[in-house]
Amino acid sequence: MKTEEELLKIRPGEKLREVIEMMKTQGVSLMTLTDTHLNQESMAEVGKFLQQEGLGGGGIAARRERQNEGMDYSARRRAGVYYVWDPTKVTVHGIEEVYTSRVARASIYVLDSGKELEAYGVYMPVRDNKAEKTEGIWEALTQDITERGNRNFIINGDFNAETEAWISRHGKTQKEEDVLYQGFLEDLNLVASITEDYTFERAQTQIDNILIPIELIHNLKEAHVTTGVREKDHKLVIAALAWEMRGGKGELRPTKRYTDKFQEKHWHTYGKILQERASEIQEKMGNKRPSDKLRIIHQELTKAAAEVVGEVSEKTGAGERETDGYNCKEEKELNKEERLRERKRNQ
Repeated sequence: MKTEEELLKIRPGEKLREVIEMMKTQGVSLMTLTDTHLNQESMAEVGKFLQQEGLGGGGIAARRERQNEGMDYSARRRAGVYYVWDPTKVTVHGIEEVYTSRVARASIYVLDSGKELEAYGVYMPVRDNKAEKTEGIWEALTQDITERGNRNFIINGDFNAETEAWISRHGKTQKEEDVLYQGFLEDLNLVASITEDYTFERAQTQIDNILIPIELIHNLKEAHVTTGVREKDHKLVIAALAWEMRGGKGELRPTKRYTDKFQEKHWHTYGKILQERASEIQEKMGNKRPSDKLRIIHQELTKAAAEVVGEVSEKTGAGERETDGYNCKEEKELNKEERLRERKRNQ
């Protein structure tokens, strides 16, 4: 093992420099890196680099694996999950190994909102891997989430599998790993933040993603893919989630008046509706300004939520009407009342 003094003398490689640059230039609060190949000593080195740059880091180590049964262990380390975070935005603690070298869990505290959530990092074996099946890994992850009973979580990673919607849209055939992945999403009522873009350049597949519970869909402000580290095959998936800031005046969320009435079955239906309309919503957003895109997303979320609880009819006696929280007369009145209350507070 290297001493702390020796660690401080080591300079970061190009990959780590690029990670640090991305954190600083793109305003990322938490980045999850998978298939890192880092052992405990390497993670300590990386942690020192990050500390010098004002960032935090930690994760679970990779392991040496057999290529096939009966063969010697490969010299190459495989898998590994590592978190990088900005300590001015979030604190990270309690990093645990859920499944050896492939699934990690970290507790996150968002400083501006006071929100607490858990972030899972996942690296699944490649599809058709004869040496390691994914079923046991999905089961371990499902069990961990279920037993903890916390619906405030995100799952970041390389799942080496694709959603049923993506496979169907591209005329492909589901493999065993894809079926397990889709079952995991449905069993836990999760949605993928990336639905339209591929995330793996060479094969143009969508194997990398950020998953969130359907209950957090109105907290998802934006999600997109961009060039990955050193422009390798895997693209970087970025999702922006937002919560009301501590001590702030708050924001009226028209969707909430419907989702507060949801039972478990409603969340499942809600997720299905949003998945089916993903392409339509994307077309509506087009090249509009970010503020207009956000308005459209809120409108569609509210419209779908209203349909789920049966409080909207697509047609009325007056013909077609908008059913979102921004055009609805009731919501306008609520907005007016909120503005009046805020004005009184500021006097």
